[in-house]
Amino acid sequence: MRIQLIAAIAALGIASNAVEAVAQSDFTPQQLDQMSKERQQELGQRNWGPPPPQSTVPQDNLRQPSKLLVCMSTDAWKPVYGAPSKTAAVIGKTLPQIAVSGKNVDGFTPVVFGAGQTGYVPADEIRPFSSSVNPDATCSIAGLRPNGAVVFSIR
Repeated sequence: MRIQLIAAIAALGIASNAVEAVAQSDFTPQQLDQMSKERQQELGQRNWGPPPPQSTVPQDNLRQPSKLLVCMSTDAWKPVYGAPSKTAAVIGKTLPQIAVSGKNVDGFTPVVFGAGQTGYVPADEIRPFSSSVNPDATCSIAGLRPNGAVVFSIR
């Protein structure tokens, strides 16, 4: 009996939340715009002040890599392996740009991954850098952060 009562109360709570969520979607876009304008008037103008001088903005403490790194492209979200083998552990996923750090090993290209780790991506998945946003963009390696992560310079 007690379990049935608890189940009934839980079901009632879930149902009331569902009704409330549906009720919130009854506003038209114009009504939502009007409510937003009214809320902005209540808040008033915001003065964020002048921007801080650039000399006070912390700069990245980059260091130059000890070996040649080249900016290349690959498809995003492909596996990065911990060793040059598809049976090796996957240590992460690729981003559209990668830092290639050496010559191919058994069909895999070593890349700098994460905080200075070496990962491996199949060599046939790597191509010269290209940007899907700006076809004229170029990529270079600006340096390494103190933890070993690569900083790309895309212009």
